[in-house]
Amino acid sequence: MATLLLVDDSVTIQRVIELTFANENVRVVSVGDGRRALQWMDREAPDVMLVDIDAPEVDGYAVTSHVRQSPRLKHVPVLLLAGVFEPVDDIQAREAGADGVLAKPFEPEQLVSRRVRGATACQGRDAVPGCAIVRGAITGHARGVRVRGESRTRWP
Repeated sequence: MATLLLVDDSVTIQRVIELTFANENVRVVSVGDGRRALQWMDREAPDVMLVDIDAPEVDGYAVTSHVRQSPRLKHVPVLLLAGVFEPVDDIQAREAGADGVLAKPFEPEQLVSRRVRGATACQGRDAVPGCAIVRGAITGHARGVRVRGESRTRWP
């Protein structure tokens, strides 16, 4: 069973993600701030992470940087979460090592579950078609995705 670590202080987002994966082979661990996420990762390693850019205590960029600098965690896909009207620093996200950015609110089945399934399926498999996209600089939007500056309306 894959473990998804969700770092978001919104109880609504936590519940939506938990419901999205209720019938999947995914265990969702929700924490409300970046500090608690770092503490949790001292004990366990998730298979994939969803991290709010504006997480309290330690923000999403810093959590992502921590993951990328850890030999034990650096392989874990990290998708940042941002409010639709929240500014996203694409350069900071890329430098931190984020695998993508999801805009909230999102369509759980169409966006989150597909992105999480893709990220977990691609671990250590960059040569598999489509996996480079998951690991690239991706920004998810309700109307499409932007992959390294190129707009697409659906997944490749």
